[in-house]
Amino acid sequence: MESNLLISSIAWAISGIIIKLVCLYSQKNIGKPNLLIGYKTPRSLASQKNWEILNKVFFARFSKIVPYIFISAVALLFLSYINISNQTVIITLSVAPILIILAPVLQTFLQEESILKNNHHV
Repeated sequence: MESNLLISSIAWAISGIIIKLVCLYSQKNIGKPNLLIGYKTPRSLASQKNWEILNKVFFARFSKIVPYIFISAVALLFLSYINISNQTVIITLSVAPILIILAPVLQTFLQEESILKNNHHV
């Protein structure tokens, strides 16, 4: 087994679990802006209402990425098992989870204004 692929697949699987736990906690305990957890932009920090609305939307979107991270982790695990050495495939599967994680962040950031307008708050 390719040890780097095995380590990478385990790391992504653990990351998926952590993301899911953070999302479950955050969706129920949005609370006030803090230094540790939350979707933080100038607009989300402008008011408590903005914070609640944008974090609710963000964490709902963010929790949907977990299956894709696990698919990447399983694919890397499989590749480590069959000793594949195609660097393009390995790099793609190693970088894909990073892009998957960025997707809900960018989507929420680009749609902040419309999210707040749909919730009657700007």
